[in-house]
Amino acid sequence: MANRNGKDEGAEAPPYVSFRTLWNFLDRLGDIGTPPRIDRSVWGDSLSGGYGFQLMAALRFLGLTSLDGVASAELRPIAEDVTARRSWLRERLVNSYDARIRNLDLSQATMQQLQEAFRDSYSISGATSEKAVSFFLHAAKAAEIPLSPYIERNVRRRTTATRAKKKPKAQGKPKSAATTQKAADAQTPPPDEGERHERIITLHSGGTVRVSMSYNAFKLSKEDRDFVFDLVDKIQSYESKGGGSGE
Repeated sequence: MANRNGKDEGAEAPPYVSFRTLWNFLDRLGDIGTPPRIDRSVWGDSLSGGYGFQLMAALRFLGLTSLDGVASAELRPIAEDVTARRSWLRERLVNSYDARIRNLDLSQATMQQLQEAFRDSYSISGATSEKAVSFFLHAAKAAEIPLSPYIERNVRRRTTATRAKKKPKAQGKPKSAATTQKAADAQTPPPDEGERHERIITLHSGGTVRVSMSYNAFKLSKEDRDFVFDLVDKIQSYESKGGGSGE
């Protein structure tokens, strides 16, 4: 029965679930097998109740299940074969919708014309109407139905906006041990080129001997190290024999 606006109040609302949800569901049936009936036990582990019921409504609208969920003869073949699925969409998609939409030349129509056709055909509005149009357009793209440039650019814009919302914030890559060590090295000053060691020895005559050595302990060769320690030992031995008093 049509209301005063010419809409058929008894007409079932068009699909407004995400088209990707329907496509993925068909892929899943193709992988694990299509049961004779589609019910909550089939999709309940992957979809919430609200989304699952929207999926069921889309399957009924497109003639893939009966009102009580019994699978049609078409469901299994299009679930198992993506090429057959696209062909089926081309034949079924537009014909499942109201005459106002079927009569549109999608290769020439504007986006506003399509939106008006949906509003005039079904008792839906707002976000539900937008989602229904989005489902239709993505299904048409999957079916390779020609779309006008005025509609095509809207499909791209919607797709880009959806991806931007889902795109996670960029996370910095974990720093490798080498990178971390390099950063630490940059914060740590390099060792001195030479450490100065000085010793003053007072002789019995009253004079003094100043022994001054400058070396880098990290670069000192074995021969130089032996020489330094030998010299220190000699000085200490000289002092212990009363040769001088260290200051």
